[in-house]
Amino acid sequence: MVSVKLALIQLRTANEKAKNLKRARELVLQASSQGAQIALLPETFNMTYNIDDFEQFAEPIDTANPSETIQALSSMAKEARLYLVGGSILERRTAADGTTSIFNTVTVWDPTGKLIAQQSKLHLFAIDYNGQYENEGDVLTAGAGSVGEFSTPWGRFGFGVCFDCRFPELAMIAARNGCIGMLYPAAFTKNKGEVHWDLIMRTRAVDNLIFVAGCNPAFDEKSRYLACGNSMVVDPFAKVVAAAGYEEGVVVADMDLGLIDAARSSIPVYSQRRFDLYPDVAHQPTKPPATGLGFTTQFGSAGGDYSYGGGNTGGQGFSFSNTDGGNKGAGWMNSGTGDDDHKTRGGYQNQSLRPVTIKQLLDIPVVNTDMPIVLDGEEVKQVTFVGVIRTITPQAINITYGLEDGTGLIDLRVWNSDSAQDDNDANMDGDDGMQTMHADPKLVIGQYARVYGELKFFNGKRHVNVHRIRPVTDHNEITYHGMSATYVHLTKVNGPPPAQGGAGQAKSAGHGGVTDFVQNSMYSAQGAGGMGGDVVGLGPVHMAVIASIKTHSQSPDGVQIQTIQQVLSGKFQRQQVFAAIDELVADGHLYNTIDETYVQATDSSM
Repeated sequence: MVSVKLALIQLRTANEKAKNLKRARELVLQASSQGAQIALLPETFNMTYNIDDFEQFAEPIDTANPSETIQALSSMAKEARLYLVGGSILERRTAADGTTSIFNTVTVWDPTGKLIAQQSKLHLFAIDYNGQYENEGDVLTAGAGSVGEFSTPWGRFGFGVCFDCRFPELAMIAARNGCIGMLYPAAFTKNKGEVHWDLIMRTRAVDNLIFVAGCNPAFDEKSRYLACGNSMVVDPFAKVVAAAGYEEGVVVADMDLGLIDAARSSIPVYSQRRFDLYPDVAHQPTKPPATGLGFTTQFGSAGGDYSYGGGNTGGQGFSFSNTDGGNKGAGWMNSGTGDDDHKTRGGYQNQSLRPVTIKQLLDIPVVNTDMPIVLDGEEVKQVTFVGVIRTITPQAINITYGLEDGTGLIDLRVWNSDSAQDDNDANMDGDDGMQTMHADPKLVIGQYARVYGELKFFNGKRHVNVHRIRPVTDHNEITYHGMSATYVHLTKVNGPPPAQGGAGQAKSAGHGGVTDFVQNSMYSAQGAGGMGGDVVGLGPVHMAVIASIKTHSQSPDGVQIQTIQQVLSGKFQRQQVFAAIDELVADGHLYNTIDETYVQATDSSM
C-alpha cells in the first residue's frame, strides 16, 4: 500500500500574531511526532479572521528578507521535517509606483524549509443579504493565474483558499493535471458555512475521485469570529477518513493512494467525459516550475564519442544539463488499453509526439490509470527517447527490455498484440500452448534503440508500453535526440526562441547559451544537410508526407490518404507513400482522425 500521512492543524486563533505562530509551531511538531508527512494550517492562521484587520496583519512574502510569519513557517517545516501548507496569510505587495495591494496567499514549504509554491485566493467571498454585508474585495485583490499546485514524493497536490472550494472547476483542473489531492486552508463559520462544509469537501472528492482535505480554525465561543472547526480529510469514495470536532488539536489521516485507482476503476468518469457536449475546463493546464531535464550530453572534439551522461570525452566540449522537468505531451496511439483518447480528454485535435529523457519519465509522480500524465504542466500521451538496452526478458505475453540513457533506467514492454511492426515482429513458439515471445534479433544487449510508446503505471511502478522499437544505426541520432529533448523542454519552459538570425545576432533575455546552440544545431541538421533526414528515422518520403499534410490540411480532421498519394504521385510510388504513412502512424508522427482514411500530423510534426 502506498500511503501518505496528512495532518490537519485545527488551531484556535487569537488576535496576536506571535501567540498564533508559537501555537502553530507546537501543533506542527506534534503532527510530526505522530508521523505526519504533510501538514495543513487554516486560512489566516496567524490572526483571527476579520476583514477590518487585514491591512494591519499584512506582510510581504520575501524569503530573502523574511517577515515574522515567513520566517516562522520556514522554520516549522524544517524543524518538523515535513511538507507544510502554511494555511494562508495576508500578503502585502508593493508595485513599482509605490502602490500596495493585499492578497490572501497560501505558501507551501518543503522539509528543508524552502518555499516551493504559493498562490493567492482566486475567488473573494462577498455577501449582501438580509442586512448583512461583507466583501473581501473591499480590501483584497484576487489572485491570478491558475490552481496552486506543488509536488511531493507521493504525487502532486492542488490547493485553494476557503471560498475557492465552492468552485468545482478548480478541483477538476487540478485532478486532470495529475493531482492526487486538493487541500483547502479555510475559515468557514459555524453560523453560515458549517451546513455546507461537509457536503462541499465530499463533493469535490467524489466528483474528481481524489483526496480532499479542508482545515478550519477551531471553534471558540468567546471569539468574535465563530469558526466551525470540523477539519476533515475525505477519500475518493467520499468517505470521511479523519475529522476534527470543534476543539483545537491535530488530526492525522493515513491516505491510501491505492483508493484513487480503485475509485476510478469502479466509477469511470474519466473515460466517459464528453467534451463534444461541454468544454474541457482543464484544456490549458498550469505549468509547474521546471528546473531541467536531468541529462548531460558531452560533446568531445571532432570524431569523439557521443553519450548520455558519460564522462569527459576530451577536447573542446559543451555540456548542458538540468535536474527536473519535462516536455509537452506526446502523440495519440491506441495502445489497446481501452482508453479511447479519440473520444476523451479533448478529442484528437491536441495530439503530439515529444522527445524526452528517461529521467523526465522517472520524475513524473505516480498517477492512477485514468489520470492524464503531465510533463511541464502539459498532458503526455506518446513519447520517444533513445537509450542502450541493458536487459532483455522474454515472457509469454510480452518482452521486457531494460533501457538506459545515462539519466535513468526504465522498463519497456513490447506486447504480443502491439509488436507487429516491420522492424520488430515478435515470433512466438513453445510446447503445450505455453509460448514465449522472442526478441527481435537486431535488438541485443548493448545496442542503442529508438523507442516510441506511452508511459504507464501499474501497482505504483512505471513502465513504457512500446508501440515501436528499432535499433539505432547512426550514433548521430543519439546526440540529435539529446538536443531535441533539450530544445523542446526549454521552449516549453521559456517560450519560443527569437527569430532565427545570422551568426552573432543578439538574443533576447531568457534564451541564448544552450538554447541557441541547440536551436542552431537542429536548424543546421534539418535544413543544411547536417544530421537531418534518415538520422532521426525520417526519410524523404516521410518528410514529403508530413509536408503534404501541412500544406493541404484545412481542418483538425487532417487530409485523406488518397489526397496525399495524388499530391506525391509524381515523386514517389504509391506503395512508398502508403508504407511511409503506416510507419509515421506507428511512430506517432501521424494519427487517424475521422476514420482510417484520414490522417493528421502530431504537434511535433506540424
